[in-house]
Amino acid sequence: MPPWIHLFLSPMSQPSPVLVSQSGGGGGTPNIWIEDVQLETDVYSIDGPNARYTVTIRNDDPITYDEVVYQAWFEQGAAARAACGAKVTCSRRVGELPADRSCRNGFVIGTNDHAAGHGSLVPGPALARIDLSVEGRVVDTVVLPITLIAPP
Repeated sequence: MPPWIHLFLSPMSQPSPVLVSQSGGGGGTPNIWIEDVQLETDVYSIDGPNARYTVTIRNDDPITYDEVVYQAWFEQGAAARAACGAKVTCSRRVGELPADRSCRNGFVIGTNDHAAGHGSLVPGPALARIDLSVEGRVVDTVVLPITLIAPP
């Protein structure tokens, strides 16, 4: 398998492989990628409580990057809604990713049908997409299968 292809599995009872491609490395693109994602759950209530997830990223470049951000999305058909985002905390400076290093961060993820994005989320199968951006440009993405359930 080429080094820029990742395979992730759903964290819960019915593992479903999800192919994820990485855009890092070469051509002036930062050599930064998502090594691992762990969701606390793969079932989310629409407009319900948030859950935690952890992400491990790797920077194989010899330089430190500023403005490194995660943005999670819930996608379902033509609908896509922001599901929380934050700057990484890999050093004393929020948003900074030091050179030649792996870093693990914990974040929250949750559904809100009024969050930024478009379309309406409904109960059923969906995807959680986690984008890793460096200085405003997405450099890697992980996609995991999830299930949305009716609001409480």
